[in-house]
Amino acid sequence: MRRLYFLAFPFVLALSACGGGGSDSGSSSSAATNNFPPQTPLTYSGVATGAAVSATNAATISANVTGASGAAGGSIVVGAVSVQGDTSTASQPTGATGLARRLSAAMRPSDLGHSYSGALAGAAINTTTACDSGTMTVSGTTADNGTGTVNVAYNQCRTGSDTINGPASLKIDGWDATNRIITDGTLTITRVDFAGPGLNFGMTGTLHSQIDVPNATTRLTSNLVTQDAAGHQTRTQDLIVTNVFDDVTSPSFFTESISGRVFDGTQGFVDVSTQTAPFTAPWGPLYFATQAQSFPDWGIITLAGATGNIKITSMGVNMAKVEVDTNGDGIVDNTARLPWSDFNTAVGADLADNDGDGMHNSFETFYGLNPNSAADKNTDADGDGLSNYTEYVQGSSPATNGSVPSPVRHVWVTGNSDLAVDANGQIEIFIGSGSTSGVLLDPVTLDLGAQFSGVANPGTSGQTSVTDAQGRTFTLSPTATPTSWTITSSTGGTLTLTGIAGTNPGSLIRYGAHGLAFRTVGASGPGYVYLVESAALVP
Repeated sequence: MRRLYFLAFPFVLALSACGGGGSDSGSSSSAATNNFPPQTPLTYSGVATGAAVSATNAATISANVTGASGAAGGSIVVGAVSVQGDTSTASQPTGATGLARRLSAAMRPSDLGHSYSGALAGAAINTTTACDSGTMTVSGTTADNGTGTVNVAYNQCRTGSDTINGPASLKIDGWDATNRIITDGTLTITRVDFAGPGLNFGMTGTLHSQIDVPNATTRLTSNLVTQDAAGHQTRTQDLIVTNVFDDVTSPSFFTESISGRVFDGTQGFVDVSTQTAPFTAPWGPLYFATQAQSFPDWGIITLAGATGNIKITSMGVNMAKVEVDTNGDGIVDNTARLPWSDFNTAVGADLADNDGDGMHNSFETFYGLNPNSAADKNTDADGDGLSNYTEYVQGSSPATNGSVPSPVRHVWVTGNSDLAVDANGQIEIFIGSGSTSGVLLDPVTLDLGAQFSGVANPGTSGQTSVTDAQGRTFTLSPTATPTSWTITSSTGGTLTLTGIAGTNPGSLIRYGAHGLAFRTVGASGPGYVYLVESAALVP
């Protein structure tokens, strides 16, 4: 049978406060309910006005939407789709970053679908499924066409390290008899408790899931309120997340769009939207190369408050660029780079840049640099051969000698056809076969910059070997393993590249002191540009 997860939870938005505690639990005379929480809905009573965006709250507000790890206060998390089995714990994320994914797995959507699909249309359903510990019971009666409402009871149902406890109802408005999946379902929660490492809260609300099998599309609408033991609340209002998969029944990569409103009990609300980043169409707005990752490979998320806006640009699954417009006049007041996981930590506490050295204040303070002196931009605090600024923009620690950026980075540029290096050390990416125009790539920051035209095309699209000014020859060779390639030097150096995306490498060039770059052909045409920087390979 083809398997598709009910309430697909492609990017479920959950609301939580981290750091211990939990909602109150009532007692019940029935052992079957395992002391469900009182069935009194949570009512949002936090700040209901738009957020006032500033350099000191932008990262926290961003974490409320995109997710972050760390022990800081309440957060609203958007997490990636869960495709792991019901009892798998190997890939469980930790902290607030993975809360939504953990919640979707804890609700056991595949078991819900199996419980329902195992009954005849119009027949009574009464199925109890064992969780890792505890149980989930589905009961009720549906119409002959498969629609109707059933009850779901999570009795201290633990999936991996997370436990959900409480009742819910499932209204089924669409049933695909051929694929035996629920295509339109709304889960309504009066009150459940959700607990696991680093989180413990009560939740009320609805999750409406719609699945369009022919078009490999899922749409999730979230209206949820959560409250932690300290009383901190969060809320989503018509938050709509739409995912388009390469194959909805056995998905690999997917693109995503988000719209709606997210409230934080302390900060107020922001309106969320997504945009396709330049030169990444049609793979947008947000692109996820795998379903296991928490953050997109590329794309733009915009958060609009009452005063001020935040633009979050994904620089990869680990890093993001956050641009803050504090008064909403369209002029960026502060720009910072930081790992997604640092959004809700001390590193993201102040995104202003007092000394103008390109490193934001709280990053410098956290790592022992001076936020009021630009002299430390190009120094090497930990003596690992990389400047503090290089480590900043690439996401490693400038205070730890063993923490260095990966020597291999990549960026997608739709339709790229060839590479060259200009007089300023910028990489020229030519767009279109044989073209003389394209866009510049900063090899330090991976930012796409100015577009150019009228530049002679180098005609090296098939080049996998290059000789530099010092007479050293470097050769790129794919191996039998599709994603594992090697670069060898005529001086004897070798570097193995793993996790390479795309095929048919070409345009191998030398840039900078220790850099090599090449391009590969991705899905539906040329797209990936790889940058390799290694002092061992290119001394």
